Amino acid sequence: MESMSPSYAVCVRGASKAYGSGKKVLNVLERLDMTVQKGSIYGLLGASGCGKTTLLSCTVGRRRLDAGSVWVLGGRPGEPGSGVPGPRIGYMPQDVALVGELTVRETLLYFGWLFGMSDDAIGERIVFLQQLLDLPPLNKFVKLLSGGQQRRVSFAAALVHDPELLILDEPTVGLDPILRQAIWDYLVTITRDDHKTVIITTHYIEEAKQAHTIGLMRAGRLLAEDSPSRLLGRYGSETLEEVFLILSSNQGPVDQGHDDPGTVDQGSVETLSVDQGAGTLPLSASSTEALHQAHGSNGDLNSSPNGHDALALQKLRANGKSAACNGGGLGGVHDVPVRPSPPFSAMFKGHVKALLVKSFLRILRHLGALGFIFIFPVLEVGVFFTAIGGDPQGLQLSVVNEELYAMNLTSCDQYRAAFGAPGSTYSGGTDDDYGQPVGNCSVRMLSCAFLDYLDHNMANQVYYKEREEALSATKAGDSIGVLYFSPNFTEYLEARRLYGSELSEDEVEQGEIPIWLDMSNRQLGTIMTKSIVDSYHAFSRDLLGRCHANPKIGEIPVHFEDPVYGVDNPNFAVFAAPGIILTMIFFLTTGLTATVMITERQEGLWDRSLVAGVTAWESLLAHVVTQGVLMGIQAALALIMMFLVFKVPCVGYMGDVISLTFLTGMTGMCFGFFVSVSCETVTSANFMSLGSFYPIILLSGVIWPIEGMPLLLRWVALFLPTTLSTTSLRNIMLRGWSLSKPEVYVGFLVTAVWAAALITLCMIILKYRK
Repeated sequence: MESMSPSYAVCVRGASKAYGSGKKVLNVLERLDMTVQKGSIYGLLGASGCGKTTLLSCTVGRRRLDAGSVWVLGGRPGEPGSGVPGPRIGYMPQDVALVGELTVRETLLYFGWLFGMSDDAIGERIVFLQQLLDLPPLNKFVKLLSGGQQRRVSFAAALVHDPELLILDEPTVGLDPILRQAIWDYLVTITRDDHKTVIITTHYIEEAKQAHTIGLMRAGRLLAEDSPSRLLGRYGSETLEEVFLILSSNQGPVDQGHDDPGTVDQGSVETLSVDQGAGTLPLSASSTEALHQAHGSNGDLNSSPNGHDALALQKLRANGKSAACNGGGLGGVHDVPVRPSPPFSAMFKGHVKALLVKSFLRILRHLGALGFIFIFPVLEVGVFFTAIGGDPQGLQLSVVNEELYAMNLTSCDQYRAAFGAPGSTYSGGTDDDYGQPVGNCSVRMLSCAFLDYLDHNMANQVYYKEREEALSATKAGDSIGVLYFSPNFTEYLEARRLYGSELSEDEVEQGEIPIWLDMSNRQLGTIMTKSIVDSYHAFSRDLLGRCHANPKIGEIPVHFEDPVYGVDNPNFAVFAAPGIILTMIFFLTTGLTATVMITERQEGLWDRSLVAGVTAWESLLAHVVTQGVLMGIQAALALIMMFLVFKVPCVGYMGDVISLTFLTGMTGMCFGFFVSVSCETVTSANFMSLGSFYPIILLSGVIWPIEGMPLLLRWVALFLPTTLSTTSLRNIMLRGWSLSKPEVYVGFLVTAVWAAALITLCMIILKYRK
């Protein structure tokens, strides 16, 4: 295998990188060559947007070039054993890329652990870095620091493991001149005495004179690469700013990837800043004109004082600098002894330790959010079982009782006051030897007797004299329905019992109770219907029983025995409980994890950790552990509320219930990770999570049995992550079935397959996503 010359710390050849496609392609790097000698400081200078950050990202292995090659410390980034990404590099990105919830000390411990350092070694480096960088108090949280202080901590994180190669993207932004000079003095010292290598980008051009080599970059191309003194001498300039302007003018218009090479993007204006002691001043057209006059070029910068033409860049590449990375090199540079990297087991332990501590501390220091995470499942379960499944109360039921009005009475209470309790009375003897009644059964005001059996808590009875008036109240929404009793209701109801086959149609109807219900609310209408029917059955049984008749003759000839599973009067909340608990745990864990990686990517912490050598699966493992602990607590609280507080029946093995609930929570967590790695922004992740909520809850059999759905939707429902697990949990809780039943273990298997598939997709996306 070819290898880079040991004289080079970084060697880039023919680097090209573009974003977008078609007519919208943007060329960020174009056939760029760069050579960084070991034991030197390389200053990479250029305006914002010229491709510096992209070039550094390719150097540390976070992005791939479209064309060309990169060699770092003798190997290609990402190759086994190269140590890149890993502990051989110290990387400070342009963003702060720190965890705001950690203290300064914890931040440095975090990065030290990532690099496989011991606590003692990290402590020694912290003392040194605190003196070098004038770090803020070590116990202060990063989020409470000023911007300049945060950058100092970020710089310290790159230095904590004393790397062979330092890559610093704008490390001195926001720092005072004294501290900037102290940092440069330190960089010069470590390159001179320890033969370290430093690549640094900066907007303060003049401070880059302290670098051994400078690369001037514009629009994805390296205009020049040489020592500051030789560049200043070659162009007869006093400042690097003037050199940059001359080379920029020689380069000409910038092609930003348009199909027509002659088309120039006039919408982009490049600016540059130059250090003028106390501050930075932008370059402008006027400064360019001043340079024209100073060089006496009559407006033509293509002619430099030394006679160099527009091909100055190629002429600057002397001494074999443009040679291939694996051939030749520069002599006279001390080879840096390569420190052995910590063994894999030590690195793995350090990575996992750092990631776990960081994740747990981040969670624990959001006490309000943490409290909400644990209170929310308790509230959800409590609200569900308190609000769902109970019989309605306080409804209004309109009653038109013409039996009362025929006696000039307006309510059953008036009847009781005047004539006693309504109903039936048996007198005249006991039953004969064959059990047949020999006495008389007298009945009176059976309409009031029946009304007494209705659930008065569910519906208040409001009396109306006219049926149309009562119907108007129902139509106006003031009443759930109307009950009507004819003037001779008692007489003809008794006649139905005694002379049923001899009665005319009109006489039969006189003994009926016409009911008009408002069925716009299906649940209320169904519950009221069942309540009225059950009340009539109880009224009929008692009436016949008091008359020494068989109570069954008043019922329909259908008798329901004790149910095989469940209870006689099932509660809807009990039916829905398995689906509700699993769906709730699934989406609670999805919500916990759907944005966790997006947040780290937006903060820059994800990239910085990967550059430190953390693998995607290690980061994912740490998140699985931390989020799994939270999920376990949430699931435990939800189950405690359901079974111990609200006494939901469970006739099966409780261990199976707990196992399936936790497995479903893990699946929801994996789905959240899938959302997090698939989406770029928190907003898109929220849309994806919420968009999946309704199909799952509507089709998984929680609200309506899947047997009541069209065949196509049934098949769709079976492929959802909570459908078969809901069926399994219902079979365990209400039927007492065990894992030996296919209807139970299939739910476990499908849920586990979903979890495995989602975590595999996460790993694939993380592997190929840069």
